[in-house]
Amino acid sequence: MFTISIVLVLVTILHSTFEIKKAIKQSRLGLFHYVIAWYIFIYGFAPLNMYVNSDCLSLPFRNYWINLIHDWGWVMFFYLTTYVALYLGYNLTKPTPKSITLKPSAIQYNSQFNLALLILGVGIASLLWSIKGYGGISYYVDNISAIRSGTDDNKNYLYAFIRMFSGYILYAFILLYALSYSVNAKQIKGRLVLSFVVCCAFLSFYLLTSGGRASMITVFILVLILIIQQTGKIPYKAIFIFSIPVLFIVFYGKSYITTLFSDNQVSLQDLTSSREISYWEAFMQEFCHQTMSQVTALQNGLGSRLWKDYFIWILKPVRLWSSDTFYDSISYYTTYQVLGKWESNIPPGFISLALYNGGILTLLIQSIGVGGILRKLDSLFLNSRLRSNPLIMCVYLDLFNLAWFALQNGDPALIIQASIPFLVLVIYLFTFGKARISDQRVLHQSY
Repeated sequence: MFTISIVLVLVTILHSTFEIKKAIKQSRLGLFHYVIAWYIFIYGFAPLNMYVNSDCLSLPFRNYWINLIHDWGWVMFFYLTTYVALYLGYNLTKPTPKSITLKPSAIQYNSQFNLALLILGVGIASLLWSIKGYGGISYYVDNISAIRSGTDDNKNYLYAFIRMFSGYILYAFILLYALSYSVNAKQIKGRLVLSFVVCCAFLSFYLLTSGGRASMITVFILVLILIIQQTGKIPYKAIFIFSIPVLFIVFYGKSYITTLFSDNQVSLQDLTSSREISYWEAFMQEFCHQTMSQVTALQNGLGSRLWKDYFIWILKPVRLWSSDTFYDSISYYTTYQVLGKWESNIPPGFISLALYNGGILTLLIQSIGVGGILRKLDSLFLNSRLRSNPLIMCVYLDLFNLAWFALQNGDPALIIQASIPFLVLVIYLFTFGKARISDQRVLHQSY
């Protein structure tokens, strides 16, 4: 069975590699291809590592390793079913003929540059204010896991909300980088370079205090996608250069880098000599909950949430004044299944969200629906003048980051919550007349 699983994952890798290369050649690389690439890694490649090595499972899941082996056939069935359904939804959905256009005042280079500075300022203020509210940088880093899961002793909804807008630093980084490709970049080259350096410094700080490796790696991937979108070519030199910091983050990102801001600092030599597992095993532990949540769903019965999590996020504010756990999202439920604690530490992931809310039929409906939504979004943005509109490119790549979060997290309440800064930006752009949806299609080949 394991040999068949390897072949299955390899086939999906080859198929998607062919589709991605074709998309790049046709200048149609989009959000769907990004989601599929991450999907194969998280739900196909990562489980194979867990099957052969239980050390690839984080400690809460170690006792479930035998259950993983027992339910391995189901795990691979869910993987293939979701993969096929995503492609079905994407290919069966008609692309939209619409595009996003900007008003002349918003297209101007200075206007977009000033917007980037505004976004950067909001992001920096949000980051520093939230860290100060939690007791300072040392406390924040030492307790980052508890703060992210909402179980920290200094839990504060206000500072948690403010922290969400620190993601604007990444938005500003993408916009400034996209602006550098503009033919008008020479007009304010000095200001652009200075702003980009400042942005990079705060982006590094933001990522180091995020508490995870994957978010750091995602930034490098987004830069590569931006280069591909702007040039229409695979940047092999950039991939080689970026591979160095990416590998360093994979090996040392969570264990060492974040301690630089902590009172509990350790040397790199001491850290490497005290390791009980390999760097690769530690990295793969970041992606074990999505697979193991499928195992716990099989053990506890499919459909136990009965579609609840697709709408309960609307009522989440009620939790501020009610102690009724009915309003809690699926992350609390999945954490309870594993740890026996009603905490929000273990999100279900894309597949388990459907399994808990209705089983295999729900998984099919969810995957086909998501594939269709991605098709519409891709055609909307790819019909737009991405290369000549850095702001639209920025919004598109911000959506890439949210799609990755949604895929690996799978908790609608947390996904909606994480989307608030993005939605605020989009509402601002459309409300103040800077952007609109046009019925007149702008052909991608025209630029």
